[in-house]
Amino acid sequence: MRAFQKMFAAIVMLAAIPMVLSTGSVAEMPEASKQDDIHTLLQVMNTREIIEQTLDQMVVNMRQAMPALTEEMWEEIKLEMDFDALLESYVPIYDKYLSQEEIQGLITFYRSEVGRQFVEATPQITQETMKVGQEWGQKLNQLVMSKMGY
Repeated sequence: MRAFQKMFAAIVMLAAIPMVLSTGSVAEMPEASKQDDIHTLLQVMNTREIIEQTLDQMVVNMRQAMPALTEEMWEEIKLEMDFDALLESYVPIYDKYLSQEEIQGLITFYRSEVGRQFVEATPQITQETMKVGQEWGQKLNQLVMSKMGY
């Protein structure tokens, strides 16, 4: 059960990727074999694709607030984003919280049939949970404002 909880925690961290893109700090990189395993894990989890899909969903929401943001502008912005550098910045974070054995276990899971099914469902899960979270946040905002007398 504990291994599942750690795996789930890693999945939740991925769902929060767009919210926490960079801390601005430089972290020490792990040894080469662990670093390779982390890169493999990020790849089998389709991390880059999930980030791109999540950002695309975020831009849909941004467009409601900023109608001047066109699809062409967004495509230009995406071309300027350095996804490789972002993914590389995840390596020391995974190193900090997961042992090499745990990372290898996650790789095994994500290469399994259930893991691949989960990876396939993750974009839809992320999209729907973001929408629910946004609606929940709006309700929270209304509650806070009403308590403050606004």
